[in-house]
Amino acid sequence: MTISINAQKVIGVIKPVNSITNGTNEQLDKYLKEAEIPYTRLHDCMYDHQFTVDMPMLFPDFDKDEHDEKNYSFARTDLYISKIVKLGIKIIFRLGNSMEHGPIFLHHDPPKDFMKWARIACQIIRHYNEGWADGSYYNIEYWEIWNEPDAGAGGDRRKDGQWTGTDEQFYELYSKASAYIKGQFPKLMIGGYASCAVDEPTRRVFFEGFLDYLKKHDYAFDFFSYHNYGDSTDKIKNRIKYIVDTMQEKGFTNIPLICTEYCFFYEGGGHWKRLGQPDCEYYQQQLYQDMTSGKGAAYVFAAMITFQNSPVKIATLYRTDEAGLWNAPFNVFSVPQKPYYALIAFRDIKRMKDQLEVTPSEENGIYAIAAGSSDELVIAISQYYGIDTVCDIEISGLSNSKYEMEYRITDDWSNYEVIKKEVGYFNKISLFMRRGSIHAVKLKKIY
Repeated sequence: MTISINAQKVIGVIKPVNSITNGTNEQLDKYLKEAEIPYTRLHDCMYDHQFTVDMPMLFPDFDKDEHDEKNYSFARTDLYISKIVKLGIKIIFRLGNSMEHGPIFLHHDPPKDFMKWARIACQIIRHYNEGWADGSYYNIEYWEIWNEPDAGAGGDRRKDGQWTGTDEQFYELYSKASAYIKGQFPKLMIGGYASCAVDEPTRRVFFEGFLDYLKKHDYAFDFFSYHNYGDSTDKIKNRIKYIVDTMQEKGFTNIPLICTEYCFFYEGGGHWKRLGQPDCEYYQQQLYQDMTSGKGAAYVFAAMITFQNSPVKIATLYRTDEAGLWNAPFNVFSVPQKPYYALIAFRDIKRMKDQLEVTPSEENGIYAIAAGSSDELVIAISQYYGIDTVCDIEISGLSNSKYEMEYRITDDWSNYEVIKKEVGYFNKISLFMRRGSIHAVKLKKIY
């Protein structure tokens, strides 16, 4: 296989698709800072950071006066967010609740008063952006309304850990809340609704009904957020195409997309149900082993390249703080796993700022991206599921000068270590690539 890089042709800027979900702890601080994570989306924080972020945690008694700061409990969330901000990470704040797995559900009925819910949301925003109630001035820009209200669409809503109301009730909540919040904070980005699997049949009905409802009512819709679990980049592309095509058909154009959850997960039917079965421990173990393997890292990097080459503005990997199945970048001891080094590799791409032309950027399970200029550039390749092969990288546009070359690999044996360093002329580089690996080449001109 041959990949061609034009070091003098910029095709765009590198986007913050190397973002994550949730925050940090004393052990993770150094790793997240090293990775230069641009954004984190706060959701499901309660699992490792109890009594934080969720609106029922911040305003525990819905019947009390929402304008009285004494009725809020900000302390735990203040501490949590302060640690994230200190790392230079921007926040996407989910307004709503974490997922509840049952069989007892406490916080997913529709709010008793939609406008009061919106006013509570505004007081939370004032606390974190305007200093209200001994708060902060973080200038958090993105505020996401709810999480996966479509998860149980078409099924028994009483067993839904996200939203127990009707579709129309959620549409009304979103419409009223988004319009009111935007009216109070016109410079902020107000959106939602963190769709579960928007292109699946019952979720399509929910999404298309949502868009139809908005056209008839006041609303703010500064971004649409959605989720994408799987092991196929085709699924990522097909889902984005469905969203964009449907919004255009309904008259919604140029709405930014944010993927606020994605992660390696087995394709095919029945896998989600298996996670909830009494004898699923070995299945979960196998899934986690694949998530944290070289293959899992290669998928994460391939996904980031796919998001970069799509209309998606931000993508947040789920997740980095849970001591369990869904924390692929770190194990229960906060030790980095293979997907962490996918984030590190994309950090090096993002540092270069300008995306360069790569041909092809995807072929036969191999994904490539390059960024920088003819003076300094980074080329990174995910060998996700292609056959073990030699890849020839041909680079045009370099000056007739020597370059320092540094070559790194992440796979089942290496953690982004430097494999080779040379000085010379590098118009062509040949690399042997095993399936389930990430390869990064840095070139810097010697003056």
